[in-house]
Amino acid sequence: MKKTKKLTAAAVVLAALISSGCAKAENPALTSAPEVSETVGTSVSESEEASESITEAQTTKKETELLTETSPRETDTASEAITAETVIPETPGSVPDDYREDGENGIKIIGRNGHYTALMGCWGTEELCGEYAAAVNRAAETLSEVNVYSMVIPTSSEFYTPSDVTGFTSSQKNKIDLIEQKLDGASAADAYSALSVHLDEPIYTRTDHHWQPLGAYY
Repeated sequence: MKKTKKLTAAAVVLAALISSGCAKAENPALTSAPEVSETVGTSVSESEEASESITEAQTTKKETELLTETSPRETDTASEAITAETVIPETPGSVPDDYREDGENGIKIIGRNGHYTALMGCWGTEELCGEYAAAVNRAAETLSEVNVYSMVIPTSSEFYTPSDVTGFTSSQKNKIDLIEQKLDGASAADAYSALSVHLDEPIYTRTDHHWQPLGAYY
């Protein structure tokens, strides 16, 4: 029963190709349609090979069409998305730049670029700077076969504290320079200079002292 079904299916496929002229166009040597008796007499293996050949040809055609469907405009759009500027300018709000308020835990709330900005004070002492540098030096001595770096990161209050807001923070630049002078066997990574040239960009959060991913990138 299975053999009869396969032979009948093969006969239908070949008959359809012949009637549409496809078989003759693909094979110019074929000048006349085969007799039905010849088609029915085709072996099962030959019918299966013909069916597989047709399927492979159709698959190849579909793959070719898919490869050519992407328009130049779609490619250009993808390229623009990769090379576009990633920093989106902020839209100023309604907070005046002269806004001042004392928050909790010594936090100062100011108005900056139309937004509220919370600044956390940073004090520290020269003694603590020396202790930190000594700890880095011990690490460099212990790990003598690797490069040891010290990166002291300034907080937002170092750059954005208005001149009229005093008494809650001190110069972080002075302490960063002092630590660098005390390093022995370790190298200083200058995050201060890298950040200071991008102060008009959103490199810090507006709610605490942490930097944004953009600040970390710089």
